[in-house]
Amino acid sequence: LVPGAIPTRLDHFLCYKVHSSSRFAWRGVPLEDQFMEERATVKKPRMLCNPVSKNGEGIQSPREHLVCYVTRGHGRASRHGIVVRNRFGVTSMTAWKTRHLCVPSTTTVL
Repeated sequence: LVPGAIPTRLDHFLCYKVHSSSRFAWRGVPLEDQFMEERATVKKPRMLCNPVSKNGEGIQSPREHLVCYVTRGHGRASRHGIVVRNRFGVTSMTAWKTRHLCVPSTTTVL
C-alpha cells in the first residue's frame, strides 16, 4: 500500500533547537489526529522550523514558520504502522508516542 501524491503546497522546513528566554507556562490542550484523541500538557518550546528552499525549489510561504513544543500525553500510547511517501522515497514506519506539537507562527529576527 503506497500513499497518494506528495503534497506540493507545503514548504519544506528546517528546524532549529531553541531556548526560550521567558518562562513558559505549561498548559493542557485537547488534541486529536488520525491516530488518537488525548489531552496533552504543552511544556516548553523546543524547535523553530523555518521554510527552506531544498534543491533550489524555492519557498512558497516565507513568513509561515512552525514552533514545536515538547508535549506529554496523558492517553495510552498505542502503535500505528504507517507508510510515508515523500521526496526521499517510500518508507514504512511505526508511530507510537507523541513528542511535539508544532503550531503555525510568525517570527521577527532581532
